[in-house]
Amino acid sequence: MSDQNTVPDHLQAVNILDIMEVKEERGRANEAVIKITLQESPDGICLNTSDPRVHSIWLDGLNALTGKPMTSQQAQDDLQELLSMDVKLRLLDAEGLNFPEEAPPIPPLPPNFNFVTA
Repeated sequence: MSDQNTVPDHLQAVNILDIMEVKEERGRANEAVIKITLQESPDGICLNTSDPRVHSIWLDGLNALTGKPMTSQQAQDDLQELLSMDVKLRLLDAEGLNFPEEAPPIPPLPPNFNFVTA
């Protein structure tokens, strides 16, 4: 029986506190490479992908975990959308619309979830 906390041989667990630097580089064939420098490892870890969306998600996630700003275009777009929604909600309040103090009741669960598709 295997322990749930063990890491398979082909994977390497990394403590976030051991990450010294996260750099973005270009690899061969215009691959996006993320190089992670660790305290105890001179080689570090390289993550590469040819998918710009995957690269941005990983880079933003690593930057967020290490306390650095998320710099991808998707993160900037998401931030702008949230700020826009915040401004619109504040303007609704200024228009004299009254929002209820209590949240509406949560409806009961459906009898089955056959409508859910993956």
